[in-house]
Amino acid sequence: MKLVTLLPGIAAVALLCLGGLGCKGRYTAYCEDKMSCVNGNDADIDACKADLEGQEAVADAYACTDDYDSWWTCEEDRAMCYRDPANTMDLWGSRGDCDHDETWLGDCQFHSSDLIH
Repeated sequence: MKLVTLLPGIAAVALLCLGGLGCKGRYTAYCEDKMSCVNGNDADIDACKADLEGQEAVADAYACTDDYDSWWTCEEDRAMCYRDPANTMDLWGSRGDCDHDETWLGDCQFHSSDLIH
């Protein structure tokens, strides 16, 4: 009886995975690309994902999910590998393109907290 109850959920997950949304998680491709750029390893990829998941959880706790999603969409779309100005190392980021979204997110969290003042 329990297997019958689980089948619709299993089918939904399978469709999402096959439909191109992937089963690796929201941040996997971004973190893999970032660590490829800066010569990170598998532990660095895991730490990158954990950091982003933590930032998302904090935004959710402060009811700032929309601001987080705006920042994340920008970051995910615009982040790239580039050389630092001194041409000594590879860096990863949106090069300031998402600063406005990050400011809005910070403002939302600031105004939702009694501790971040």
